[in-house]
Amino acid sequence: MGPVEQQILIDFMNSGKGVYLEGTNLGFDHQGTDFWEMFGAVYLSQGAEHGDVEEVTGYGDNFAVSMNFGYQSYSFADIFINRLSPGSGEGILHSEEMYTRTVAKSGAGYNAISSAVLFGAMSDGEGLSRKVDLMRLYLAYLYQEDDPSIWTSQSEIDFGYVLNGNSQERQLIIQNSGLNELNIESISLTNEHFTLESEPSYDLAFGQNVEISLNFSADETGIFASELEIISNDPDYPVLTIPITVNCFQPQVISVEPLEFDVSAGENEIVQEALTISNLGGGILDYQILVYAEGEESGFRESGGPDNFGHYWKDSFEESGPEFEWLDISQYGVNLGITNVNSHADIELPFPFYFYGNVYENIAVSSNGYLTFGNNADDSSNDQIPFVIDPDNFIAPLWDYLTPASGSVYSYFDESQSRFIIQYTNWSFYISGGQSIISFQVQLHPNGDIIFVYESLEGDLTSCTVGIENYNASDGLQIAYNEEYLQSNMAIEISFQPEWLQLSQYMGSILNNEPEELVITFNSSGLSPGVHNAEIQIHSNDTHNSQITIPVAFTVSGTELSEADIPFSDPQLSIYPNPFNPSTTISFSLTAEAVLNAGLGIYNLAGQKIKDLSSSHSPAGISQSQDNNKYSVIWNGTDDKNNSVASGIYFFRLSSGELKQTRKMLLLK
Repeated sequence: MGPVEQQILIDFMNSGKGVYLEGTNLGFDHQGTDFWEMFGAVYLSQGAEHGDVEEVTGYGDNFAVSMNFGYQSYSFADIFINRLSPGSGEGILHSEEMYTRTVAKSGAGYNAISSAVLFGAMSDGEGLSRKVDLMRLYLAYLYQEDDPSIWTSQSEIDFGYVLNGNSQERQLIIQNSGLNELNIESISLTNEHFTLESEPSYDLAFGQNVEISLNFSADETGIFASELEIISNDPDYPVLTIPITVNCFQPQVISVEPLEFDVSAGENEIVQEALTISNLGGGILDYQILVYAEGEESGFRESGGPDNFGHYWKDSFEESGPEFEWLDISQYGVNLGITNVNSHADIELPFPFYFYGNVYENIAVSSNGYLTFGNNADDSSNDQIPFVIDPDNFIAPLWDYLTPASGSVYSYFDESQSRFIIQYTNWSFYISGGQSIISFQVQLHPNGDIIFVYESLEGDLTSCTVGIENYNASDGLQIAYNEEYLQSNMAIEISFQPEWLQLSQYMGSILNNEPEELVITFNSSGLSPGVHNAEIQIHSNDTHNSQITIPVAFTVSGTELSEADIPFSDPQLSIYPNPFNPSTTISFSLTAEAVLNAGLGIYNLAGQKIKDLSSSHSPAGISQSQDNNKYSVIWNGTDDKNNSVASGIYFFRLSSGELKQTRKMLLLK
């Protein structure tokens, strides 16, 4: 900048205007004017080497003292950033080694800021260390906004959903965006269920802020509202009012009927019973069911097992084995970003998974074809099962030294089938140099079942491990180890569930006072005469009764029942897409008569019905497919008043006579 340009800016500031000036070489060229004295900055040296500036922090006693920002190191924004000195100004921001990078000057009728770090290269920190907050204070300083000005981090406060009898806290930040001191005389609340957990008055200098805490607690249920009233010397907002809301609901309470089963059947006979799960409280009751059986006949009777825990396995080539089904999730699943050999991704499971008697909520997905709840997720040297050397606590569909080649690993929660899928797409054996392409899946089910699905397998398949192992290698189920077994278009099922006892579903969500009936199928085929014992474990989010155990006795004797006697049906309820935006299609199977009387509703997390999709409420909204018993209805993310609802979790509830089912869905915006 030459002397002519500098003089233009000098005259501009002398007329009472504020100026913000930035550039990595600030102060280097004085041009014989008092330009830099106007900014209060003194050039020291061309200091920063490439990569030296990684953080920019407020310092001293000024409006930016509590702020902390990241900086784009090793970019064009950090090459030879000049070191400044406040001179007649005031240092605002500095970087490593306490080198001043930004200076503010309050001159005769003007304010100015000069910065050797580039605002665009800075990145937000935590709390009020955001660029938008810094620029808000910069502008107040440059415009010489002398009057105290109150600023709050929220214009309204929503506590969300709170269980009655519990307390919940929320925080609010108050800041002074004016040059003169802000005097907060009082902070008060208008509802006795809300309390202020901080001081009621403060004196804040320019840029200074304080975080206050608000608490809510109530034994009653319902929607509570209050107002936070802040009285200060801000001339524009002497009384600032912030609305507060909370939805307080009763906790979920599980009820199960019956509490035991004593069932008899003849040889090769099918008997069905109903298991009713109810939510006698409020909110949403989430449940998950496991079944454990006693004796050698508790699992599969073909292919392999059991291990000590009771896992059996069988493949799709067995008569009673799993069906090969390849659901390609590569188009809508989440790419886990595994791009290197001997690497992994840590992910959160969509439901608690029970494995060898322990419950897990997270899992590591290895590039080498196994999943683990343990520590070592990068082992490329496969072992037999069980083996005392890590990794332990793993699920191995195809453990070998693998490479991503041209592929990716995806995850997807298939809510319609209640299964979580991990898919290796276009993976390869490392030894083949990426030439042999393999694609396979692991499917985890809420009842602890594990399915391996192999869509395409090329190359040498005789150097891998297939199976599962517990947390300390004291137990495991080996399906294959360095042998010829795997092939394309096959599936393997691993389960500890008794084959003679099956439930219509193993997880669900129940609204208050709307029971859900599950069908339990007892099948005596292949069982020897006598009593066969099991227990049904129902795990739920009822904090006072999180596990209910139902004993089961199945006596094989008596006459045969035909499948025509089965009294319950499956509505095949599914929601797609899920998550969705802006709309999703809900499909189900019912008779035409049942559809006319069926209840179809959308509920929020508090269990409140927000949208009625039933034929009596919206007869034109339900579509019938060519298969007369298949129907669908579209929900466009609105409530009964046609107002758009917020992003979040919602529930679809289908009820028809004794049949009631609920599915969870996620609206993203």
